[in-house]
Amino acid sequence: MKILLQAMANVKKEAVICSDANSPIFSMTMEPVKKGYLDFSKRDVSIRQIVEITRSNLQYCKEFMNYVELRHIDNVKGNMAVSETEYVATSVLESSKPVTQTIYSNVKAILEQQRYFFETLWGKAIPAEQRIKELEECIRPQRTETVYGKEKTIQAILEFISETIHEFCVYAESSYPQVTMSFEPVMQAYSDFINTRNGEVRWITEVDLSNVQYVKKLMQFAEVRHLDGIQGNAVAVNENESLTTINLKVGNYVPYAITNTVRDMVAQQQFTFETLWSKAVPAGHRIREIEQGIEPQRIEVVYDAGQALELYQSLIMSAEEEIKLMLPTCNSVIRQDKAGILFLLQEAAKKCQIKLLMPNDELIRNFIPLNNNSIVTRLIEQQEGGKATILIVDNKVSLMMELKDDSKKTFHEAIGLSTYSNSKAGVLSYVSMFESLWKQTQLNEELKKNEKIQKEFINIAAHELRTPVQPILGMAELLELGFEGGRSKTEITKDEIDIILRNAKRLERLSSDVLETARIESESLRLSKQFFSLHELISASIRDAKNQINDQDITIRYDPKDVVIYADKGRISEVVSNILDNAIKFTHKGIITVSAEVQSTDNGTEAIVQIRDEGPGIDREIVPRLFSKFVTKSDKGTGLGLYISKSIVDAHGGKIWAKDNESEKGATFGFSLPLKQD
Repeated sequence: MKILLQAMANVKKEAVICSDANSPIFSMTMEPVKKGYLDFSKRDVSIRQIVEITRSNLQYCKEFMNYVELRHIDNVKGNMAVSETEYVATSVLESSKPVTQTIYSNVKAILEQQRYFFETLWGKAIPAEQRIKELEECIRPQRTETVYGKEKTIQAILEFISETIHEFCVYAESSYPQVTMSFEPVMQAYSDFINTRNGEVRWITEVDLSNVQYVKKLMQFAEVRHLDGIQGNAVAVNENESLTTINLKVGNYVPYAITNTVRDMVAQQQFTFETLWSKAVPAGHRIREIEQGIEPQRIEVVYDAGQALELYQSLIMSAEEEIKLMLPTCNSVIRQDKAGILFLLQEAAKKCQIKLLMPNDELIRNFIPLNNNSIVTRLIEQQEGGKATILIVDNKVSLMMELKDDSKKTFHEAIGLSTYSNSKAGVLSYVSMFESLWKQTQLNEELKKNEKIQKEFINIAAHELRTPVQPILGMAELLELGFEGGRSKTEITKDEIDIILRNAKRLERLSSDVLETARIESESLRLSKQFFSLHELISASIRDAKNQINDQDITIRYDPKDVVIYADKGRISEVVSNILDNAIKFTHKGIITVSAEVQSTDNGTEAIVQIRDEGPGIDREIVPRLFSKFVTKSDKGTGLGLYISKSIVDAHGGKIWAKDNESEKGATFGFSLPLKQD
């Protein structure tokens, strides 16, 4: 006691003390020692002391805190004190009994070593106020502890499960289902918790080909969900505690476990788990994807514009068959060109088809070549609402990037949230929307073309009507003059009658073409089929055609072959006449050759009629629309003849075609008609 009290008196500025649970009782009941602590206060000596605070020494600890800065640590053994110059260790303290044995040293190395030990414990100890509150309010102690070694780690897991009241949750990397299901005590603890205590377990892990069998086993005890790319070790959390196990998987590393009862940290782990749980998908769904070789479906929101751009670029480069891309504004086109998107599209066009929907603006039309072999561009009207860039790759994945501020110069500043999806239903909804807009632009273009063609037809029809009407009116006026002076008769020559007949027939032909077109458009074209000689029909058409040849140096050659067909004679005659009329119209000098023959094809026996002329050939501009309405490069005619001819041939189940002659000038028009087997 003398050595102890002398050491207390020798302290100059600070002393540090570590003592067991009996120390507060001893210090506050042993009067000489208590006076020593009181002397510390009078001399402004700083005392830091670690002690185990229990219910039995609680009142003494409260009194003790008037003299020292007190902290608590569990299971402290022994008693020691270190000042600037001395070290004292005492035997076991018993209430108010004097000390019976003391170890004393003033060796500097020992002082430094003991102070180091104290500082290590001080860092792990908790304030006395917190410990006293836990005891008085019966609050579970808030601790963070680490245990090392496989046995202690497994024991920590078992204790964690045994202390769980209703539910515990686990998130871990893909190797942990195998680890968990490999320890029989852990499996038994799971079974007891589920079956005996009616507890619930939820697991999140990455389900892949390597762990499917263990996940299926785990699903017998827990509700399991899959999450791509989950990393780290296993973290478990229940109502009051979290447990992290590290290096428990197979390997040469020493496993260890960290238990944490600090409420804020437990709440944080609970929040983390629930956040991951909401994003995860049922493990059964993921297992079916793996077993059936199906790519996992997911929807992901990308908040970072830089990450969105990287995803945008990688998706374009990954395309194998087709890219659909809709750009909402002119500025978005310019920004994406600066970001390298248009270059990537040109590279992707080397291996796949690309469809672009872009704003209908002159700046854009001059900015990028609208069409090539693999890139097809259509223009849409720029809308104020619903602005977003939409990318669809191979009809399998989609990326929608919201336009946050179209006035910005860079991609990163202009783009807001982005949504990636490889969900079949989600992607197909974007495909449907894109295709609807694509067809709408096509319809708009066709409407504009039809409007232009119809205007041209009105001009042509007006000219065609005026041309025959004027001679008829002229001849009628001449005839009317012949009746002047009260004469009842007048003379008219055959040539004058021919003029009237020829122009009347021209009017009849024009009205007939318009009426026939109306029938075709209303799908009311009717056929009256019969057996007849194709040779006779062609011969009659040639005779009529020769009457149209005036001063033209044209010869019509026909090698007669008698073919009997079953068709509408009047309409087939119309087809032959239309093609002959075209040949005469475009052949100013030369030979028109007509042929008819029977050929056997894969579709059966067909009658083939071909008419070859020596005109200028087919104008390349109208080749794609040759058999459409109102298409003509002649200053005569309405452009309905070939359209009507194609409709008649199609109605008979045949085909019609046209091509330039390969080695000579002119073109050849032909059509086929199927023959009945009998």
